[in-house]
Amino acid sequence: WVIAELASAQTVEQLQPDLQALADYDRAQSTTGMTVYAEKPDGSIVVRSFAPADGIAEDPVCGSGNGAVAAFRMKAGQVSTGSSY
Repeated sequence: WVIAELASAQTVEQLQPDLQALADYDRAQSTTGMTVYAEKPDGSIVVRSFAPADGIAEDPVCGSGNGAVAAFRMKAGQVSTGSSY
């Protein structure tokens, strides 16, 4: 997964990715897809996952994408290892 933290939850929610360009990128780089996220003002996060090279334009409950975001956030120090993320 390619993980990207965006500036705002609104940006994540309104994102309209170029699915063909993303599919081409995924094939060229041997990546699964792209998962984007941002923190909301209340501290929760919004996450969206796209994997068009695998025929999935968007998976709103993508476990592997969300897991990748959780691991990324822990490594980046955004979540403590003992939390109930």
